Amino acid sequence: MRLFSKPNFKSIYHQLLVYLVEIAIIFIGITISFLFEQWREDSRQRQELIGLAESLIRDAEIGKAHLESDLIGTNTWLLNLDSLRIQRDREKIGESELFWFYNLLTGKEFGLFDSKSPAYLSAISSGLLTKLPDSIQLKIYSVYESKLPDLQHLYDQQNETAKYFRNEIMIHSNNYLYHKNASTVSIDLKHFAHEVQKPVYGNLINQFFNTEKVIRNRNIKTSNDFDSIIKSLRDYIEILKN
Repeated sequence: MRLFSKPNFKSIYHQLLVYLVEIAIIFIGITISFLFEQWREDSRQRQELIGLAESLIRDAEIGKAHLESDLIGTNTWLLNLDSLRIQRDREKIGESELFWFYNLLTGKEFGLFDSKSPAYLSAISSGLLTKLPDSIQLKIYSVYESKLPDLQHLYDQQNETAKYFRNEIMIHSNNYLYHKNASTVSIDLKHFAHEVQKPVYGNLINQFFNTEKVIRNRNIKTSNDFDSIIKSLRDYIEILKN
């Protein structure tokens, strides 16, 4: 007696084929679902990185605009300080330069600089920055962790120098620099011009001038670095979109 008849063998073969087809359909369905989820996740990450790059570009453009604005002030300082140096040597200082220098020493003409960037700080805290290409990360780190804080330190140094000189030199000199009979406190320019001829003032002017030259050079270099960051991020966005 035969264990399997011909009809039974066909039935088993048919059932096996159905099972294999079902398994193949399930496998293909799972694979397609996985690939779709992977595509959707990749698409989400690309959009996230595009958004990050665009926000960093906006911050870089704002940072560059601030540097360009600050550069105007720096050039004004350099012109006035250089004019003071020349006029001191001639022992005849103009009223506009004296007023400007007095305002600088009394805190009315001061520099402010903020090295913080909202987009950069957000990218650091979220960890998104590490997903950018290493070359772009290096450029961004260099500007926001080194060059901008160095600029801020120089600005703070200028302000602290003016504050120290005002409190420790001007006030302690026992020389009253104001009109004595005026109804309001106003600087006596003749008296102040005589004060400015003292060597300590010359040293201060040179210190301010030399530091401002460093600030100007670093400002220009950092502004160029911002241009490089903006270009790299725009190129990266094009790669992500394509």
